[in-house]
Amino acid sequence: MKNNRAIFTILITIFLSIVSLSMNSNPVKAANTVKLYLNNNSYIYNHKGQRLRGKNNYIKKNKAVTAPGKLQKTNSVKRYYIMKDNSPTGVTNSNENLFNYLYWLPYKKIKKQEYYRIGYNRYIKCINGQLP
Repeated sequence: MKNNRAIFTILITIFLSIVSLSMNSNPVKAANTVKLYLNNNSYIYNHKGQRLRGKNNYIKKNKAVTAPGKLQKTNSVKRYYIMKDNSPTGVTNSNENLFNYLYWLPYKKIKKQEYYRIGYNRYIKCINGQLP
């Protein structure tokens, strides 16, 4: 009886250690999303530029929406961009090129209007979204 209890305890300990190791061994991935803050109330559009009808297809002003993708460095002035300073001191040198600080979230142009992608077949107009 004591041998069975000891073997059972050892097996449970081994099992729990294997489970904890397998859970902790997965590397943490960086988030590939960007938060957009809405300047105005916004409708959601599909890939053809048509407004979606129904529930959950209208977003109120000052809400945060996550968009898939990362901010990308740009060498030219895009229509919607953000100036971001990555220097550790937070002080920019006036001799440096301005394009070292320009980033943009890729957008899609549909019927001469720019849209940020916020999900599968879901877009909002760039003019309504503000990058952080």
